[in-house]
Formats: sequence, C-alpha cells, structure tokens
Amino acid sequence: MSDTTAITDPRVDTVLQGRYRILARIAAGGMGVVYRGERLELERPVAIKFLHPWIAADQDFKRRFEIEVKAMSR
Repeated sequence: MSDTTAITDPRVDTVLQGRYRILARIAAGGMGVVYRGERLELERPVAIKFLHPWIAADQDFKRRFEIEVKAMSR
C-alpha cells in the first residue's frame, strides 16, 4: 500500500459506530474493500469490510456474508 492511498481514501482515520477506527486500506476486490482497523475500547485489531452496494443489495449474498462474519469472529 502506498502512502497516497491513506491520504486519498476518505474512510481512513474515521470512527464507525463509536467503536471502530479505520486505520488503513488493505485490499479491494470484486466484493468490496477491506481495511485494517481497531476496536477502540478493547484496543484489538480488526478487519473491516465494506461491500460494494450492488452486492450489499442482494439478500441471499448478505445472508451468506453474515454467516461468514459470525464464523470468522469465533
């Protein structure tokens, strides 16, 4: 990742839901964009994934993604 990615990506250094800080963009692909983040209260590293809008609108895909998220959090 180059330094310019962090500067030009408006999500970097923002806080989501008062709990997660986005630290850096890791990768982008067919499903969306993945960021390195931190759970603020716990000071734990996390991965944060934003799905492309057309994928997020697909209810079947959204269900599969939620199952994947639950499995990964274990």
